[in-house]
Amino acid sequence: MNRRRLVLAVGVLGAFLSLPGCRAKAPLDVVPKPAGTMELLRLFPSAGSMVDEGTVIVAVVRYEVRPFRHNLYYVMPQLITHDPSRTISGPLPVGDFPRLKAAAGDTTVSLPVAGVWKDRNVVKPLQVWFYLNRDDGGGRSSVIATIGPFSFPAGEGAQ
Repeated sequence: MNRRRLVLAVGVLGAFLSLPGCRAKAPLDVVPKPAGTMELLRLFPSAGSMVDEGTVIVAVVRYEVRPFRHNLYYVMPQLITHDPSRTISGPLPVGDFPRLKAAAGDTTVSLPVAGVWKDRNVVKPLQVWFYLNRDDGGGRSSVIATIGPFSFPAGEGAQ
């Protein structure tokens, strides 16, 4: 293509794109990178307590996320594994963690120890973190804030 045709083609394309409705638009679901905080209000049993297969670890955390979008954020427990590049959330699939309904508030998170009791990849004593995550879709999420770790010695029968 010679220079004159190239300049004409670029000019026509530019004129077309300047028409209303022809400009590229940012997707409506683009979310700015959020900032978040979490604070532990209560933990039962308390960190350092012996746990067994029947224990349910319960945390009440205060959180804040800005900017906030309804049903996009959740708090989940994470356990340290012997693989330093991997943590696990216990027995519940990520999609089962309750979604936060407000930009700030308190929420309760439970971790039934039975779901990880026999998992040989989980570090003993149990090392539990709580993550505030944003659902990025497609089974992926981003960590916004963390609190922990909280250590729980595993009682008899731990793998």
